[in-house]
Amino acid sequence: MESLRDVIDWLELLRQDLTAFFDRESEKGYPKVIRAVQDWIAAHYRENASLQEAAAAVGFNPSYLSTLLKKYTGKSYTESLAEYRIEQAKQLLLLTNEKVYAVGQMVGYEDKYYFNRIFKRVTGMSPGEFKNQNRKE
Repeated sequence: MESLRDVIDWLELLRQDLTAFFDRESEKGYPKVIRAVQDWIAAHYRENASLQEAAAAVGFNPSYLSTLLKKYTGKSYTESLAEYRIEQAKQLLLLTNEKVYAVGQMVGYEDKYYFNRIFKRVTGMSPGEFKNQNRKE
């Protein structure tokens, strides 16, 4: 590239290519990056799994990744992480004899009160209520 005009033209072509790529991917359902973030959440939900870390793992800017998640899933990164954690917690509550606070820790919530609050927000009931109502006798 020999001039500023060449750079601008190249950037415009790149933008068009990226737009076409995302359009093709959206026709398939979720873009691959959304699946990659969901896979990353599944692998790291027990940790302090931040949006910045997830974005770095998939090679996107955190703000842009957040926008993509909201567009394709209707949820923020935090909501996606919380839902995944709570789904895992529900399984542990049903399949183990672990205490509620221990289950919270297993799925990434160190504070048992915060775990209870998030669990209730997602499911409409406390972890203890969920366990009692769904326990296999």
